[in-house]
Amino acid sequence: MSKPVNRHCGSKRGTRSAARDNGGNRTHSHPQPATRVEARAEGLVLITDDPVLRDAILVLRADIRKVFDKDGRVKPLSEIDADTAAGIESIKIKDVYEGEGDYRMLVGETVSVTMRDKLAAISTLLDTFESLSRNQGASQ
Repeated sequence: MSKPVNRHCGSKRGTRSAARDNGGNRTHSHPQPATRVEARAEGLVLITDDPVLRDAILVLRADIRKVFDKDGRVKPLSEIDADTAAGIESIKIKDVYEGEGDYRMLVGETVSVTMRDKLAAISTLLDTFESLSRNQGASQ
């Protein structure tokens, strides 16, 4: 669901420059995640420097609620934590106008946040764990 909000993202605050897609919308790509991640689940601890696993874990840890402030506006990119930022696929901002010609006025903007695919991240982790368990079984 998209709604008009105050301008918070983009280069106006010096957080990062915005590119434009084919429709003229401003877009932001997700930043690079931290170099090392630790994941804990039901007694399993995985510490990895593998970039694919690291990325999958960060995607799963991302929470879209952390992208918005208490008033429902998108936070400036500098205020979004690294785990959440790693789970963002894109942020698109489209200006909303009323009127025509000389009477056309900017009245707000529509912000669309797309998160990265968590099912693909789960599949990556499951494939990796299956491979590790097969390798452990073969070495015993």
